[in-house]
Amino acid sequence: MVKLVTNQNSYRIIMDKNMNVKIRDVYNRIFFSTLGLDGIRIYGKDPIPDITDDIIELSESESESESESESENEEQFIRTFGNERPTSGYSELPLYKNSEQINSDDGEEEGDGDEEDEGMYNFLGDYVTKYLNKDDESKPNENTFEVHIPLDIKSPVISLENITILNDTNSLLLISQNGITYKILNRIVQDIYQQIIYLSDLGYFYTSIELTSVFLIQNKYVIFDSTVVSKFDDKNTQDLTERKTAFIDFIIRLTESDNIENLLEKIQYTDIFYFIKRVQNDSVFVMI
Repeated sequence: MVKLVTNQNSYRIIMDKNMNVKIRDVYNRIFFSTLGLDGIRIYGKDPIPDITDDIIELSESESESESESESENEEQFIRTFGNERPTSGYSELPLYKNSEQINSDDGEEEGDGDEEDEGMYNFLGDYVTKYLNKDDESKPNENTFEVHIPLDIKSPVISLENITILNDTNSLLLISQNGITYKILNRIVQDIYQQIIYLSDLGYFYTSIELTSVFLIQNKYVIFDSTVVSKFDDKNTQDLTERKTAFIDFIIRLTESDNIENLLEKIQYTDIFYFIKRVQNDSVFVMI
């Protein structure tokens, strides 16, 4: 699932995390700078590896020397800062009590009526906060990660599925009913091609490219979907075929064509025509 959320200062693209792929190997500063994108930030939680602590037994002589050094450090600290003083009303601030602390205080002696009212207000505050944030699915969690793009009125972030082509486009230039022209197709194919090659160099490939996961960002069409990223072996015939099929199917859906042959008839003897033919026949992504 890919979700676009607009805030006051930025656009947020929220994606499901692929547990089989390290996200920061794909979506990182090098990836965005390669595409010429500025100001992109990634937020997500990486799994924390289990760390086993080594227990070292100390001999009696070592433990005695450590206790002596600790006492010397404590004496030096007292000489420098003085003895510890009891807390006062100026050194301790009234801290916020949560519901657990309020429940633990119930077993103690009852205080004044003001303290009971304060506990009730704190309880209501906890309840309202949890109620308001209960159904907030846009908040990041351990199964999702976010990409933040600076808000720019001149260059809004738009999903490729929701992009509308101007109606004043010359009908002779159209290659699909949704308003795609050869110029637009050429631009989209070049951006997608650049990302496919980038992932191939890292040992990954897209198993599928959906229109809902491609966004126009700073005049670049970028794929945001980690769930379709998989390990790639350029000597594996199945990986090559799957990568080719993902690209061809994306072009068919983009141009609303019945099949790839119908599209190729409309763009014969062009650079994109020969590029798609190489991909289709040889599974080779080379743009000349």
